[in-house]
Amino acid sequence: GFVHTRYFQYHNGIRVEQAEVIVHQKGVQIISINGEVSSITNLSISPSISANQSIQLALNELKAKRYAWEDPTMESWIKENTKDENSSFYPKPELVIWTQNSENKNYLAYKIEVATLEPFGSKIIIINALNGEIIHISDLMKGSNTIGTAVTRYSGTVSLNTESFTGGYRLIDISRGNHIETKNSQRTTDLWPYAVDFTDNNNIWDEFHNTNMDDAALDAHYAAQKTYDYFKNTFGRNSYDNNNSIVRLFVHYKVNENNSYWIGSPWYSIVMGDGDGTLCSPLTSCDAVAHEFGHAITRSYTNMYLTGEPASINEGLSNIWGACVEVYANIPGNLPWVVGEDYQLQPNHAIDLHNPNSSHYHIDNILTNPANPYTDTYHGINWYYGNSDNQGEHYNSTVLSHWFNLLSQGGAGNNENNRHYVISGIGISKAAQIVYNYYNYITPGSDYSMIDTYTRYIATQLFGNNSNEAIQTWNAWYAVGTEVEVPNLITGESLLCSYTNYYTYSLPPEFAGETITWNPGSNLQIISGQGSRIITVQSLNNGSSTITAVYNHGNGNITSQKTVWVGIPQITNQKVDGGSYYPGKQICPGNHWLNVTPVGEGAGNATWIVPSGIQYIVGTNTLDFTFPSYLSGIAISARSANSCGTSTNANFYLSKKTYGCSGYYGMTLYPNPVSDNVTITMIENSPLVETSDSGLVSAAVVNDGVYEPPTYTIRIYNNQSTLIYTLTRSGKSFSIPLINMLDGTYIIEVNNGKNCYRQQLIVKHK
Repeated sequence: GFVHTRYFQYHNGIRVEQAEVIVHQKGVQIISINGEVSSITNLSISPSISANQSIQLALNELKAKRYAWEDPTMESWIKENTKDENSSFYPKPELVIWTQNSENKNYLAYKIEVATLEPFGSKIIIINALNGEIIHISDLMKGSNTIGTAVTRYSGTVSLNTESFTGGYRLIDISRGNHIETKNSQRTTDLWPYAVDFTDNNNIWDEFHNTNMDDAALDAHYAAQKTYDYFKNTFGRNSYDNNNSIVRLFVHYKVNENNSYWIGSPWYSIVMGDGDGTLCSPLTSCDAVAHEFGHAITRSYTNMYLTGEPASINEGLSNIWGACVEVYANIPGNLPWVVGEDYQLQPNHAIDLHNPNSSHYHIDNILTNPANPYTDTYHGINWYYGNSDNQGEHYNSTVLSHWFNLLSQGGAGNNENNRHYVISGIGISKAAQIVYNYYNYITPGSDYSMIDTYTRYIATQLFGNNSNEAIQTWNAWYAVGTEVEVPNLITGESLLCSYTNYYTYSLPPEFAGETITWNPGSNLQIISGQGSRIITVQSLNNGSSTITAVYNHGNGNITSQKTVWVGIPQITNQKVDGGSYYPGKQICPGNHWLNVTPVGEGAGNATWIVPSGIQYIVGTNTLDFTFPSYLSGIAISARSANSCGTSTNANFYLSKKTYGCSGYYGMTLYPNPVSDNVTITMIENSPLVETSDSGLVSAAVVNDGVYEPPTYTIRIYNNQSTLIYTLTRSGKSFSIPLINMLDGTYIIEVNNGKNCYRQQLIVKHK
């Protein structure tokens, strides 16, 4: 299988942030390399401010009321959680080289993670190590999209894995990984260790539909279990980091909070608000939890840029996993292709991944701000180019989510660039395999160009270069505006045995209503359906026929083709000793070989009809035989069969050459099959004489009355007729070492300069 290895760039021993290269290997062979590196020149690596000064600059920028390291309970917790008495929330600046992509410039900088309690959060601050300026701030609280319409907080009556303790039962599931726990933040920003358990006295959690909306915790806990199971059972993944880490969820986070988040280092938790009752109800649905879990998976591979296209890719991936988990959970009434339908209260705020234009997003999630439709097309009319929403993090994420919906479900229509598309869905399971494998290629700066390129490549690796899955992956990208259209596959029988039956050929169902021009080829005729997506044909003649369908979606004609075969196979390409054949061809007595090529769908290897008394060995569409000197001619036939029947015979009519032949030499190979050394023995069946054109006979080569045996050139060919060894030997018997040859079928050719003898040899090591 494939091995994917990540390499990080360093400059004079200093890590270059967001510069990664991934090498993809199969065995010892490097298949591809992708990633980003920075060109660094004339950069001072001696900081002008100290690490402690950088911490103070970061704190001056944040101005938080309370920090995590200022709380003794939090400090105790992190020591216990990391099993390290030296652990602390106190910031630890790391000297890095930071690339500011918008400026195409590199900085020597301090990277500082700061955990705050009031307000609650965790941020990365990048500070110029030469002048103390703030270069960049990233919020590690990754939130899902919170705009939609809510129907209910419930997932129906479900089974939950809980934990019993002295006081009853609580929402802790120890059956999955290192456990899943769901806690109550009590409408504060407190996580652990301040959050408390949701408990029940009899493990029948039927009293939680109350004014406090505690039933939201049951949804969250159930969703976490289903999400964990989906990734475990589908991809073999153990928790979000594939290292069985604890999955922590905190419900009732803050007051009137219209969002849910994945919070990274040092919290590693999913937190969910209750909503404000106007925009949202509690954000604890199955797709909301799966969305945040998806952010955690993405972060386990790479730290993506938090603005622009990389941020949109991050959001789009999480929307995809929300849909996948909802399909997996199969909750009655849920709409897997609508994001947030369970908790959104405003009309048109749930994101319809099949039709993103029908959903709207208020800038910065404020109702009084303008509401714009989500986009379904890369750089389409609804593509967001502004600086709000982290330069379109949510607005533009739907290009990826919509691509996944079309790839899974199929669809036909016009995108925002007025390009018509027709996609035949491959199913959500196959589509998810393509997306999950993309994590092996993801880098901090992954944009739409990269995910387009690598998902198309992954589809060919998983399903084949010309597979329907690869074609639909490509065309789904065409549908969202990043690719050109490629031809769809024509479906139908590849082998037609009957000349009276009718056969149908078609393009996918999504082509219904399209105008398609068909050409059935020379050996078929169209009975009905010209112009539609389905045609009916009838066979005319034996042989190959290429069915062609031409359609146009506004960007020129697209031509799909399928080659079919009518009837029994045909035998072609008759050759004698590698040369041409014609009836009556003259050959000298001795060893010869014939080969043919059967053609036609399902055609089997050639079978041979050889006269009795003739020595022969059958290979793959080849026949090695000995033409005895006592015969004046010989007839040998080859044929092939498929499920329609057996071909007519291809006949070889060969006659004995009456002049120009030296004495007949045969040879034996022993043993055959062979494992190490084969002995070749030349057999003299007539005097070694050469007949001249005048009919005079000349004696064999003699020096001072002593017979000198000829020297032979031995050539060994593999079953692809490729020469692999050449040697010379003298005498009538000699041994050839084969110990280093692979098991298989070979041809031994022995040539004395006048005659050439061939026999098949089978190598099979013990």
